[in-house]
Amino acid sequence: MAGDEDKPDGQHYSFTSEQVFQFTEAWWKERGLVAQQSGEELNHIAARASGLFTVNHFGDCVEGRHMHAMFRRNIDEWVASLELRSASAKNLADACFGAANTLATTDHDSAGVIMEA
Repeated sequence: MAGDEDKPDGQHYSFTSEQVFQFTEAWWKERGLVAQQSGEELNHIAARASGLFTVNHFGDCVEGRHMHAMFRRNIDEWVASLELRSASAKNLADACFGAANTLATTDHDSAGVIMEA
């Protein structure tokens, strides 16, 4: 995957010649952190963008009011889109952290079964 080229073997996922998917707990945690940071940044951008064109500088004529309303509508739609993407990134982060925990728990439980055998 892009961005994993500098990781040593065992620290990233890869497809082997048998097409087996390999990954580690750290891989999921890293992806979760990236998704979490992305969500926070998108939310910050949305908060900043919501303050754009709050005042009508186009004049109190029909055209000025219309122009201001048009810009505000566009900004509001953009902010809503950013907030949706922020929430999506945060959900992805939660899923990645959950996957890391599931992987660690499953690995631990499986090791216990092997040790008992």
